[in-house]
Amino acid sequence: MKRFTRAAIAPVVVASVLAGAVVAPQAQAAEDAGACKGLITDGTFDWAIKESFQNYLVGKIAKGKMELDEGVKRSDSTKVFTFPVNAAKSKLEGKSSATIALDGKVHFTGHDHGTGPMLDMTLYDLKVEVIGDTLTLYTDYDSRAFVNMSTKGDMLHGDDEPMVRVKLDKAPDFSKSGAFSATAKKVFLTKTGVDVWGGFYDTETELAPLTINLTTDGTCDGGDNGGVQGGNGSGSSAGSSADSGSSAVENLWDRMFEVLGVLGLFAGFFGAFYAFAKTRGFIR
Repeated sequence: MKRFTRAAIAPVVVASVLAGAVVAPQAQAAEDAGACKGLITDGTFDWAIKESFQNYLVGKIAKGKMELDEGVKRSDSTKVFTFPVNAAKSKLEGKSSATIALDGKVHFTGHDHGTGPMLDMTLYDLKVEVIGDTLTLYTDYDSRAFVNMSTKGDMLHGDDEPMVRVKLDKAPDFSKSGAFSATAKKVFLTKTGVDVWGGFYDTETELAPLTINLTTDGTCDGGDNGGVQGGNGSGSSAGSSADSGSSAVENLWDRMFEVLGVLGLFAGFFGAFYAFAKTRGFIR
């Protein structure tokens, strides 16, 4: 009978253990992702941005205007902009996370003294990312940097930039079909959002509350994997990223303990097998 040395047996056992440790988490992740079968069928994103800004824009000083396109509407009474959800481009990412595409484009202009508006900003291709009770609003933008009332700044441009990141009054539960609505009462620009607004507002300026309304069909029980993840902006709710980091570390430790448990099990098996093989003369 062919004899095996310890050097020959050990790599096989260790390789088997490590392969199992790697494949198991990947299989679980695939299972979680596949468990999300729900769809976003309808919804709106409602936000007045900042009422005083709207009053200033169309007032006697700026003498500006607002141009709405691609489906966005504005209420004359509440001054709220309503962006319709583009269901075909939206996706549930997990039990309490989603990436939501919005239709609509808004163009603000003002302070035109004959050479073109010094206040000139367009927001378009907006997206909302919801992860638990954290909502991030991303936007493409063309915006003129604010210098002063007599100097025209350079035009700035950005794609999928995080303009605001807020805490909602509740997290969604997409494990069941139906309507979901949540509001953020404290809204501030991220650092990137300050650039979007050409420096007109800073991260300490409180903006209008915002509301997300969604209707879903089907269930989503998968893990929360996030969505857009664009830009590096941070605002008053930036602590959510720290929470996410803490959760990731906890998950890593959990996984490590699982792997160590498996290694311990196989170490015991290998020890018993080695003792048996040595007494029978299979191992020198």
